[in-house]
Amino acid sequence: MATGGLRHAHRPPPSARPLSVLVLLGEWFGDAYFPLAKEIEARGWTMKRVGVDAEYRGCFNKKRDVVLRSDILIPDLKDLAAFDVLIIPSGPQFRKFMEDPAVLTFIRDAHASGLLVASFCVGNFLVQAAGLVDGLSGQDSFPKEVTLARDRVLIGPRGGGPPPGDGFESAPIKELCDAIAREGIRKNASAAPAPAGGAEIWYLGHCGFAVRTSDHFLVFDYQERRDGQQPKSRPDRPSLAAGWIAPDEIKGLKVRVFVSHAHDDHYDPVILTWKEAVPDIAYYFGWTATDDPSHHVLAGPRAGLAADGLEIATISSHHSGVPEVAWLVKVDGLVIYHNGDCQPADAAAEHDYLKTKADAIDLAFVFPVTAPGEKYTVQEEDFFRKFRVRAAFPMHARAGDAMYLDFQRSFEAKFPGLRIHVPMAMGQKFVYANGRIGE
Repeated sequence: MATGGLRHAHRPPPSARPLSVLVLLGEWFGDAYFPLAKEIEARGWTMKRVGVDAEYRGCFNKKRDVVLRSDILIPDLKDLAAFDVLIIPSGPQFRKFMEDPAVLTFIRDAHASGLLVASFCVGNFLVQAAGLVDGLSGQDSFPKEVTLARDRVLIGPRGGGPPPGDGFESAPIKELCDAIAREGIRKNASAAPAPAGGAEIWYLGHCGFAVRTSDHFLVFDYQERRDGQQPKSRPDRPSLAAGWIAPDEIKGLKVRVFVSHAHDDHYDPVILTWKEAVPDIAYYFGWTATDDPSHHVLAGPRAGLAADGLEIATISSHHSGVPEVAWLVKVDGLVIYHNGDCQPADAAAEHDYLKTKADAIDLAFVFPVTAPGEKYTVQEEDFFRKFRVRAAFPMHARAGDAMYLDFQRSFEAKFPGLRIHVPMAMGQKFVYANGRIGE
């Protein structure tokens, strides 16, 4: 799927309006820029030129007295929500740009905000310098055709070359715009709610996950402090693609927030501020977290609630002096389990209780312990023996942690057919359809 966030939830989908394009401007970009501008205009898209400086020396048709002007300066561009695409043309300015932290940060932020980043020729080096792709060297830097290098990153072939060459007449302008148009269509399709029984899952760090179903947007144990033991840093432009909840990004959705217990690596009061921007939001706590009567409290030993298209069951325990729950949620044809830190005295009995609610679980977020005989290990082994889990996710460490990878290897070996999916980066998105996570 092409989208890394829900940035356009409050805007018409791309197919219903022209694409809005940012073009990075630089010195001597003219030969690539003018054909690109003409192609964008012909497609009915809108375009803004963005640069570090207000004016640049340009060239076109072997003339070197062309002036190129930025419509927007990078330091002034605070909100990217109005744009769909950032295009990085070819041109000699790339060498200076690769040494300019402001340009590289801008490219990263554009991608993190949900924009499609598209480049060709030496513009590909900028995409790599910004950290969006890696491994480009020599001729491998220029694919023979425009290629989707990763989610929302297109890289294209080499252009023609500056005068006395062909003045970039062979630059892959049409091919790049064709690929952008295809991604726009694909993005529109993926921005639609997931079909019944399908979901999109974002890793939000530590034990935090967001799940979008056909009619709901669920958030579990979200906090902005740390990912494992690694402190979190607020991105310049918070978004799901960056592993961060931005209320404006989800304000058009039916948001349901679940918190297992009061420890600050699972609960962050910032979630309570979301209601200011999100009109359709509800909160579910495993303890009495507030005195707000609209909040749902499902404390132990076992609790349940059926309302608003959700069926919820909990099991409970005490952890480091606080009560906590694990969530079993039925929603829009899915069964979702989030364990939090729950470690019942008799986990097997609690799992038997949950089996009266569901035999199979679509998405399970679990504690990744593998030490033989350790209580969490025994608990997880019992859980996977009793439930047919279609997709499992480890939590409670940092993205890509060895603890996650060890758990994946160990439990997939113990339970043939079990698929455990390790988040490797904040904001990584997984797409669940037809009973499995898409590759």
